[in-house]
Amino acid sequence: MKRRDLLKHVFIVGAATLVLPAYLTSCTSQPRFALSRLKLTRDQELLLTELTDVVIPKTDTPGAKELGVHVFFTKMIDDCFSDEEIMIFEKGMASFELYTLNGKTFISSDKEGKEAFFNSSIVNDLKIKKFLETIKYQVVRGYTCSEYVMTKIIPYQLVPGPFKGVVKVN
Repeated sequence: MKRRDLLKHVFIVGAATLVLPAYLTSCTSQPRFALSRLKLTRDQELLLTELTDVVIPKTDTPGAKELGVHVFFTKMIDDCFSDEEIMIFEKGMASFELYTLNGKTFISSDKEGKEAFFNSSIVNDLKIKKFLETIKYQVVRGYTCSEYVMTKIIPYQLVPGPFKGVVKVN
């Protein structure tokens, strides 16, 4: 075997060992971001992403889905909620995944159907109501704390304001 062929084969094998783990992990059901206490699957992450899109949809400004608000509020739930609150959230999410409205789940519904899921008079399950209230609160909180909102919509200003050293006093 020639040296050039050997180097080519070594390069191909090396590149394959670097790229192959990324392809293998993309097929799993693990979420794209790591959480320590809150356990999510990819399907649940997709569900949370779609829920954020219903709470604050895209208009002339980016919606919550485009800003990645679901990553913020899941991290907040993981870090700031007690174990009991996380358990209630997970049970509510599991119940919500199985809940059907007009024979369709949330993910399989169209836009109007997804909005109907947030009507509190339709949902009779207390766990689902608590889950949806938590989602609404956390999405609005995450959206208003996002970099886009703080820089483009409501420009952030430091509390004391600008210093004006020389001011003419009458």
